[in-house]
Amino acid sequence: MTSANANPSLHYADIHFDQQGTPESRLFDDIYFSRKDGVAESNYVFIHHNDLTTRFSQLADHEQFLIAETGFGSGLNFLLAADLFLRTAPKNAHLYFVSFEKYPLKYADLAKILSYWPQFQMLSELLLRQYPPLLPGLQRLHLHPQITLDLYFADVNEALPEWVERHKRTVHAWFLDGFAPQKNPQMWQPELFQAISVSMANQATLATFSATGDVRRGLIRAGLHIKKAPGFGKKREMLYGTIYKLGLPKNLPAESIAIIGDGIAAASLAYALKNSVKDITVFSAASGPAAGASGNPQGAVYPLLQAQWTPTADFFSHAHEYARQLYRSAAPSCWHETGVQQLSKTAAQHIKIRSIRARALYPSDIWLPQTRAQASQSASLELPSASLLLPKAGWVPAKTLVSELFEQVRKHRMALGRKFEQKFNCPITSIQEVGYTQNGVAGKPWALLTENNKYQADQVIIAGGERSASLLPQALVPIRPVRGQITQLSIPKDHPLNKLTQVLCHNGYITPATEGTCCIGATFDKSRHEAIFDAQDDKQNLNQLEKDFGFALPKQWIANSRASVRATTPDHLPLAGRAPRFANENLDEWPNLWILSGLGARGLTSAPLAAELIAAQVEALPLPATARIVDALKPIRFAERAAIRKQSIWVD
Repeated sequence: MTSANANPSLHYADIHFDQQGTPESRLFDDIYFSRKDGVAESNYVFIHHNDLTTRFSQLADHEQFLIAETGFGSGLNFLLAADLFLRTAPKNAHLYFVSFEKYPLKYADLAKILSYWPQFQMLSELLLRQYPPLLPGLQRLHLHPQITLDLYFADVNEALPEWVERHKRTVHAWFLDGFAPQKNPQMWQPELFQAISVSMANQATLATFSATGDVRRGLIRAGLHIKKAPGFGKKREMLYGTIYKLGLPKNLPAESIAIIGDGIAAASLAYALKNSVKDITVFSAASGPAAGASGNPQGAVYPLLQAQWTPTADFFSHAHEYARQLYRSAAPSCWHETGVQQLSKTAAQHIKIRSIRARALYPSDIWLPQTRAQASQSASLELPSASLLLPKAGWVPAKTLVSELFEQVRKHRMALGRKFEQKFNCPITSIQEVGYTQNGVAGKPWALLTENNKYQADQVIIAGGERSASLLPQALVPIRPVRGQITQLSIPKDHPLNKLTQVLCHNGYITPATEGTCCIGATFDKSRHEAIFDAQDDKQNLNQLEKDFGFALPKQWIANSRASVRATTPDHLPLAGRAPRFANENLDEWPNLWILSGLGARGLTSAPLAAELIAAQVEALPLPATARIVDALKPIRFAERAAIRKQSIWVD
């Protein structure tokens, strides 16, 4: 696990192309694929010897298949598996492919290699469109409605044991790839073989081009039944095998999911669960979507860069990239990738930028220090100081975005013939664990109560913002309500602010004008918890605008204002996971009660990845984040810390 003070910087693969155009690693002095025929070799070793053609065709409708791989390299193995899956598997089946790569290819090198294989053009274009920045950890790419690729940028011997802890008995096929054992001996270790074994489901398979004695004996010691086969081309032999494990009892069936909320958290949850076979109902006290803090007309989406690679920096870096990809694919009309300028006006901010640069914590395509002249040119507006440019950041019309995500889910589930219902003006006053047993099967363990009705659900996810804690059976999460107010300004056509092309941030922020109106704000008031308009807040926003950016604007330009209440946490990270409880005087978690809240002022950035994390756990699917991030977001963390300190959960 990466410590807060460690330098987690990754390095791109150092490659060159030989006269035939075959990529070679300078570090390992080895080729990425066969000079004779890379496609034929990968097909023979990994597709054929894992029997994937037959296994894909025999999948049940809606069934998932998980492939894990050491060494993503050029992506050839993935392309072959994904292409075969789309051609042979049922149309509602899903392929998850997780690949561990310590030295990812640069985008330009990957693009050149992928051009060699026009038969995979569609998948190659999707991969290049979403190819992630050089961030350590796991990055989830939804390349196709049936294909999810998890790229884990890390040393496999460090990352795999941690990943396996939460993915035991889940992998159906392993591609044991990577450079040859004699060229890359540090990868081919007994610990790797043992972790692979633990991850494999009953009757899972494995294939590898290597046939060295150490590899064969290591896999056998790890519990696999290994066989030899003739190698591809000039290679004499290769290995393939299977593992057999005692079966586990199946989980009790769950037929329904209830989501409580109407903002970006609830919309992101519904979107992440859109393919679930379970019935989904969304409950809201409001008359429509985004009634609370998610209802602002414009909201910025950008990562939180820190001078150390803390769990906060780790989460928000990955959350921003995930949100960016989701918004531009699911709601392209809502995503405005304008860039975000964070002005640097104090000595502390200058020191932070120097520290980030010196430690190489973030890839260069995520952040770019700018002089005052460069910042002004980039924003098309004269700015008072140097800045930190986040070129892949931007803004969204928050209320419109939430409505669009809900609408996408409704249409998608209608096409699938699955239930999706939104119950507005339906405030849930409490939830109670009830449950029943019918024919030996438990179900519907939760009752959701309103003043006049009672609903039931097998799984409940509370995403009600600052009101979330009041619905928990035991209040073991510290959700702090914080009131804020934004101000909309009507900007005259001839004013310089109408030329602003990027979001500007300092202590406050201002968005680019759309249809002559921009947003400024927002106030941050811990003392008040009601979403009530206050004229003094508009004055405060105008004063902050002048102080931060030098724009003195008259109050007559105020077109509208909006107050709302954010849900925050003491450590400024969301709550995303199972709700904590005391069971038999021991601290525990509810198995079927979840919470997504505490998104604070960055909910538009954090909600999609946090929702995907909960959805994966509800559906028993591969997780979209590292163990470090999962642990940093789990709601029980405050109760655990309080128990150790013997203090209140509010002390952090």
